[in-house]
Amino acid sequence: MCRIYPSILPGEKPTGQEAYLYGRFYIEAKASRLALDGHQTMGFAPEKLMRDARFDAGRAYYLGDFYAETTTTTIGRTISRNWNIKTVRNDYKNTSQALMAAYPNLSALPTEDRMIGK
Repeated sequence: MCRIYPSILPGEKPTGQEAYLYGRFYIEAKASRLALDGHQTMGFAPEKLMRDARFDAGRAYYLGDFYAETTTTTIGRTISRNWNIKTVRNDYKNTSQALMAAYPNLSALPTEDRMIGK
């Protein structure tokens, strides 16, 4: 699934004032009471991937396809949850096509492969 943060509705039209960052971000996680939609979400980014980047308005930037899983450790009454990225793929063409199919109003935007985690 292509995910845009903050999420937009499929019918929303870009104003030209936004830059869109997209990719497939999937995390295998059990349900959690403290999560926004009942499941843990993925945040960015591991320190080794952090770097300054410029994203110009009126464009969509592909960041990559990320698959992660969670681990839970319980010690006494303390529960620790962590997530780790397991695979990173560059599937720019297919993910871009999926983005445009899910968000047709973005199809006029130029896209750029800005794969992180190479």
